[in-house]
Amino acid sequence: MNGAVRILAGTVPPGGASCLFPVVQELRRRPNVEVQLVGHSHAADVFREHGVEFVDPTQGSTDRVTDPAVRKLVSRFEPDLIVPGVFGPAHGGLDHYLLRAAQDQRIPSLGILDAWMNYAKRFADPVSAAPLAYLPDRLAVMDEQTVAELVAEGIPRERLCVTGHPFLSVVRRWSEDHGNSLRARSALHVEPGERVLAFFSEPIRWGVQEGLVDAVGYDEFIAFGLLEAALARTAERSLLVVKEHPKRASLEVADRIRHTRVVRNCELSMLDLVTAADVVVGMSSTVLVYAYLMGRKVLVIQPDLRTERDCNMLTRRGILPNLRTAAEIERALEAPSDADLKTLRAVRRASGWENRPDVRAADCALEMCAAAMA
Repeated sequence: MNGAVRILAGTVPPGGASCLFPVVQELRRRPNVEVQLVGHSHAADVFREHGVEFVDPTQGSTDRVTDPAVRKLVSRFEPDLIVPGVFGPAHGGLDHYLLRAAQDQRIPSLGILDAWMNYAKRFADPVSAAPLAYLPDRLAVMDEQTVAELVAEGIPRERLCVTGHPFLSVVRRWSEDHGNSLRARSALHVEPGERVLAFFSEPIRWGVQEGLVDAVGYDEFIAFGLLEAALARTAERSLLVVKEHPKRASLEVADRIRHTRVVRNCELSMLDLVTAADVVVGMSSTVLVYAYLMGRKVLVIQPDLRTERDCNMLTRRGILPNLRTAAEIERALEAPSDADLKTLRAVRRASGWENRPDVRAADCALEMCAAAMA
């Protein structure tokens, strides 16, 4: 490639932002590459947390980004490649408008898949029902098993590039600094002899009511109720940290469950909580995958799950059991925390834990630019 390469990237949801910013940081380290990163709302919070330079087209207001504003941004920057979040046009917003601008102006687009769930619906047009109307030209994905799952849902294999999950580059560096765990546990005021549990909730009930997600057979209230019942039967002293969606916090949480102290929605980041925890608990959140790869003990609670709608990669692929009752949760809490190291190493290899997925995704982006400019 001769001359500077210009790449425009942007997203709104926090998962997409966590996946996108490591790639942007890597691209900015490359010579003759200019990257403009755009984000607002939850993405802006993620970018600020990690010290990543970005532009907020809403200037921090609660206004939504408009399609004309995004088209103006694209025309002004004249990118060689557009990298939107892979979020789904049903939600609208910045991610959707960036991809539509790329399609209309025939600018190559690269999507970076941020989670092992809800594949096909991300690309379908909710108006025309065209199943792949919003599929980027190429899609960076986490592993070969994800490739097989995407192909089974009708995504062309030639559109897919296996890079690993870019955020794992951040997760691995964070987990290898043992001082992070000590600082996080100190911030939580963990008492001597206490086991730390972190419960990551998801607004499933609200999502179903709003028509944003399909009913899966359970919700956060049912799952958390089972965890409460299990903790009420255990004698071990624990600290339970409950982390909810920042704008959908609705669980009723007591200050204490028998021998367990409870803290709700503390200000620690996701990575801080995972590194502080001895046990990480949740339903289908991608945070559980991060925690597993970091070597944490992970409990998945999905009672009455409709098997065909299992959004948790760890249970869907048979890596961890799905806990359905308070008795099963209690036994899992009391079981030794030693991980199946053989399985853990295999999952790490498959997901790019040791191979700098942020670098591989950046390489994929530059390969697309080179091909377009040839």
